[in-house]
Amino acid sequence: MASLNDIANVDISLNTSTVGKASFGIPLVVSPTTAFTDRLRKYSTYSSAVSDGLDPQTLLALSAIFSQSPRPKIAYVGRRDAATINIGLTSSTIVTGAVYTLSINGESVAYTAVDGDGVDEVLNGLNSAIQADATLKALFGTPVVSDSYLSLPKTDATSSFAVTGGSNLSVSAQGGTSNLATDMEAIKAVDNTWYGWSLVERNDSLISQGAAWTETQAKLFFACTANESVWSSATDDVASQLKSQQYLRTVPIADRNAATQYPDAAVMGRFFTKDPGATVFALKSLASMTPSAFSDTEKGYLIDKNVNTYEQYSDNTYLFGVGTELKASGKVVSGEWIDVVRDRDWLINDIQTSIASVIIRNSKVPYTNAGIALIVSNLRARLKNAQTQGVIAPDEQDSDGNTVPGFKISYPNAADIDADVKASRILYITFDALLAGAIQLVQITGTLSYSYEG
Repeated sequence: MASLNDIANVDISLNTSTVGKASFGIPLVVSPTTAFTDRLRKYSTYSSAVSDGLDPQTLLALSAIFSQSPRPKIAYVGRRDAATINIGLTSSTIVTGAVYTLSINGESVAYTAVDGDGVDEVLNGLNSAIQADATLKALFGTPVVSDSYLSLPKTDATSSFAVTGGSNLSVSAQGGTSNLATDMEAIKAVDNTWYGWSLVERNDSLISQGAAWTETQAKLFFACTANESVWSSATDDVASQLKSQQYLRTVPIADRNAATQYPDAAVMGRFFTKDPGATVFALKSLASMTPSAFSDTEKGYLIDKNVNTYEQYSDNTYLFGVGTELKASGKVVSGEWIDVVRDRDWLINDIQTSIASVIIRNSKVPYTNAGIALIVSNLRARLKNAQTQGVIAPDEQDSDGNTVPGFKISYPNAADIDADVKASRILYITFDALLAGAIQLVQITGTLSYSYEG
């Protein structure tokens, strides 16, 4: 059969390759949950997390995110390897004949309460049922019933299996004490589209590990502690140690109620709804959070250590990230502004993906003035976009009427480039840009008098 190619031969290539951009609005909470065996799950609603049977502490962290207004469209839960699983009763009142049921690795374990049973008897009964099953027994080391909990240490902390309880049992877990970086790498390998993260566990040692790991990533770590030494003159507390390391990517938060609430997760939920350049991480209320109260002396220590707080400042005014009248808050532990770190990460990613797309989509970008202009024009477009976003300052006039540009780009003339540099196929471009910045403190001086004379 004849073909239309015999009349008009048309060949159209698809030049639509794209380089994916990172997201700077997705929060991650990291938990040693036993509700699922996946490394990461995504939730668009709090109710879907409840349906998954997540433990109470992880649900509290997610609730802190989804309670904000506005709130993120999605939040991630990353699973740490659980080292010890703790079984408790939701009520200390034992009803004769009540059935207490666990599911371990898909297998049901049950104990029926008898007359005279207390909490420990029920927990010991569940443990006996586990020990009677050789397969389940092999999953755990020596069990301990203490303080109204049955603690089951895993024989292999890296193994993953689900443990969930019925309506009358609660299941929680503790992760390992020294393997946080390994857990984070495993979570990142599954999905790396999240930007900020926080821990469900409250442990200063884990905070130190998390800060060290995050410093190697283009991410932010929101770390919360209730350790009173942080708001004291101590110099060996976790905040002081992190400050001495000049970590740029850890946001420390002091909270007296950290055992029962998650302001670190709430901060992500509240501020990640704004695009980079559109917000500072300060001066906003957090829904569902109880504020802490610190004395002026304690607040002074916190500000000196670049630690953030959520406090009441006047009637019906509760704010995160308010410092003192001389020093603003809303900083990472090194002293840089949180928004500046996030804005820079966004700008780097925006420029990288845009320039990479130009090189990929074109069959060749020549090392000529025309090729250089193609790259420079693309860079200029991204910097102008950063001005629109509020990351880079707009072009403004000084007091003498001279225009001060928000950014300047320096690039070579092709004819002036050394042959060895051309042979390397690397183009060197530099730019200088002015941060738009933000106003967080205002000091106004005025006088009152009967006349302006004298």
